[in-house]
Amino acid sequence: MFRLETPRLVLRPFTLDDLDPLAEALADPEVMRYVGEGEAVGKTRAQSERMLRELIAEYDRWGYGLWAVTSAEENDGRPIGWCGLIQWELDGITEVEVAYLLGRPYWGVGYATEAATAVRDYGIGPVGRTRLVSLVYPANEASLGVVRKLGMRYERDAEFFGKRLLLHSLRAEGGAIVDPAPDGDRAS
Repeated sequence: MFRLETPRLVLRPFTLDDLDPLAEALADPEVMRYVGEGEAVGKTRAQSERMLRELIAEYDRWGYGLWAVTSAEENDGRPIGWCGLIQWELDGITEVEVAYLLGRPYWGVGYATEAATAVRDYGIGPVGRTRLVSLVYPANEASLGVVRKLGMRYERDAEFFGKRLLLHSLRAEGGAIVDPAPDGDRAS
């Protein structure tokens, strides 16, 4: 079974047994503020279950997806959120995004950066991607900090779900980042 480990986290495929902790995180309007359509509206349990089933189906479709982020130190080892690679069609081009979401109790302690760094390295290493992106709402300062720490650079504005997002990207060759973004690089 797939497994990515960091010093504090384990990323693994979701299972249907993960519905309760995932539904708990997705029910929080603040968690959903910068996800998808960017509406601060929590998901119902039924919506969370549909989303979970879609996440699980993506593993077979792409060979990767959004994985459960777990920690022995947090939430009794149950998922505290997700992080992984997801495909989007943007302006007629298939892009692979490093995406992450954590329940609010797990914000501000570096888990998003830690998980996203492992996913970035997996994407440019074993998956062999030469380009990765992240889509960030302009007001989401925390995520802008994460993508900069990943070495991503602001590339352009992108319309996504009818909203203006900031597309950040990185290039890689031979499993290494080429031309990483300097600290503080961001869109104005």
